[in-house]
Amino acid sequence: RAFGFDKDAPTSAQYSFVENETKRIAENLGWEPQQVQASIWVALKSRMENKGVKDAVEAKSIKNGWMHYETKDGKKVEEFAACDPYQLMADSFAKKIRGQEAWLLPLEESVKFSEFFDSVFVTLK
Repeated sequence: RAFGFDKDAPTSAQYSFVENETKRIAENLGWEPQQVQASIWVALKSRMENKGVKDAVEAKSIKNGWMHYETKDGKKVEEFAACDPYQLMADSFAKKIRGQEAWLLPLEESVKFSEFFDSVFVTLK
């Protein structure tokens, strides 16, 4: 999803592309590929579920015309322009890696989320 594919199960070519890009990013950052993969996942997950991050992303989306709110039958409803939010997040991540202006979840928050999810997985075993 982070790379914007339209199906949950990637093709072999898509899987190879993601694997190669993850390795390339890891080499550029001096990280392990699994660290890059975890960072992408945490950034995407937090933007969708962390209220502060979600609010910031919504504000930017409204400013850029990607979404707006309407009232339908007395209820506030989000209306979105046709877009893939995961693609937008992946694009932002890619911009940051290239040195362009983009927002990413701070490393300290990414680490906190990673530690939290690690503890959840240990508990589930």
